[in-house]
Amino acid sequence: MNFAEKLINLRKQHNLSQEELAEQLQVSRQAISRWEQGATLPDAPNLLALSNIFAVSTDYLLRDELTEPQPATATAAEAPLPGGMSKEKKKYLFLAIIWVIAAMCWLLATIISPRFNAMIVGLLNTGVAAIYIYKYATCP
Repeated sequence: MNFAEKLINLRKQHNLSQEELAEQLQVSRQAISRWEQGATLPDAPNLLALSNIFAVSTDYLLRDELTEPQPATATAAEAPLPGGMSKEKKKYLFLAIIWVIAAMCWLLATIISPRFNAMIVGLLNTGVAAIYIYKYATCP
């Protein structure tokens, strides 16, 4: 079964007209029609959107030899990157590093110019850094 046939079947299973699907994807109805006729294929962002709308994998949509819908895998934010770390985990790591640097700067400032206010801010920053490090260590 090719992409065009799969798209028609999935659209009908979800009780969507070409117009309704086009609205969801923010493309013209004619674009949907061309995809269903096999005249063209959607670009990558629209292919991913179709995968999300119908909750199937992009492999299922594109590979003719796959005849049974395969469930979509993890979202982009949850999917591991080539280095083995998810985008979400990298975000927490980045924020933790920023907070640690900020906390160290404030603590260094209190050593150079000991003021009670600067010390409190440094300690608060250290606490926030600890929270982000904990989040980084426990996020998926």
